[in-house]
Amino acid sequence: MTKNNKLKDIKFTDPQLQEFFDALGEDSNKKIQLFYYFALTTGLRVNEILNLSYGNIEDKNSLLSLKSSKKDEIDLILSDQLLEVIKNEHKENPSDIYIFQSKKSNNVLNQPPKPISRQSVNYAFKKANDGTGIPITPNKLRHMYATEFFDKISMQGSHVLNEKTLKKFR
Repeated sequence: MTKNNKLKDIKFTDPQLQEFFDALGEDSNKKIQLFYYFALTTGLRVNEILNLSYGNIEDKNSLLSLKSSKKDEIDLILSDQLLEVIKNEHKENPSDIYIFQSKKSNNVLNQPPKPISRQSVNYAFKKANDGTGIPITPNKLRHMYATEFFDKISMQGSHVLNEKTLKKFR
């Protein structure tokens, strides 16, 4: 099986995605639900999401700018819904630097703020996984986003290029 076929196998129905999202919130963990929403709609890596600060976001253009783990510059246009959720999160936690700031680091004197840990994300996903039987992981959300993105781009390209031109690439 090629790598692309593996990616195409990562599909979840809308009801499964919603059920998993709801399961993540059973412990009243809005940060993990926000992480899930971010991963589902941006395709960013776990560490890229966790290390996002409010300074990475430009409200005016709905633009998210960051350096990737591979040191590349990434600019993403955020959906209006995601931008609104981030703004609300910042209103609720105006002193936070990170979007996914750990509340534990706020309670330790002389400790700089830190994002929540990758382990806490994995633990929450595992718990939701066990509760729902839906095998979603942060990495699968990234791959699902990439597959959807690729499919949309492929569809746009096929409308622009005729079949004869497309055969040159095959």
